Order: sequence, then structure tokens, then C-alpha cells
Amino acid sequence: MVKNSSKNMILAVELIGFSLVLLFLWLDELLDLPHVLFGSPATPINWTECLFESVMLIFLGVYVVTASYFVLGSVRTAGGEPLVCPVCNRMKINDNWYSYHEYVDRCCGEEGQHSLCPQCCPKSNSGAG
Repeated sequence: MVKNSSKNMILAVELIGFSLVLLFLWLDELLDLPHVLFGSPATPINWTECLFESVMLIFLGVYVVTASYFVLGSVRTAGGEPLVCPVCNRMKINDNWYSYHEYVDRCCGEEGQHSLCPQCCPKSNSGAG
């Protein structure tokens, strides 16, 4: 699992980002920033458009932060689980010890796919002839 402090920091940064976009959206509408900053023609305040954009941004922000919350809850870090026995390579999860394949089945919900690493590939080819 991602540590709670890291998870909270990521979610806080996302919330701050969406809040800043919302703030600039309203500042642009109320202060007419393109007119003030770049001298473009002045435009009247469009309350309906600003409200619509705000609601859409809030929905998007809720979706992104909620998705991040669940994704971050399922991510494992190198500093967290599993502990690995240096003798038999079994992995400890919640006070139970599992083989590598049991660990993959438990964590991924399906059997892992097999592939040869670059070091084993030449060994496999030399024995086939």
C-alpha cells in the first residue's frame, strides 16, 4: 500500500490543482483577464457559462480524486509488503507465508504470465538444438 501520508499528499495536490483552476475560471469571468492583461475587447459577465463550467469542473475533480484514491489504495511500494524469506523466497502477507505463484494469484487475482528474462533466453536457445 502507498503510505497514508504520501496518498494524502497526492490527493491534496489534486484538490489544490482543481481548486486553482476553479479560482482562475471565476477570476477570468469576473475580472475579464484577457481584457486586463492583453487589451482584448471587454466582455460582459456570463453567469450561466461560468456556473456551467464550474459544475463540470467539480464533477471532473470529484471523479479524478476518487479514482486516484482507489488506485493509490491498491498500489504496493517497495518499502511495504511483502517480506521475502531469503532462504526459500516465500513471501509474508498478513502473517501468512506464500510462494511466489501464490502471491501473484493472491495480489493479481489471476495467474501470472511467463516470459524469459534476457539472461535466461540464450540458455534456453542453446539447449534446444
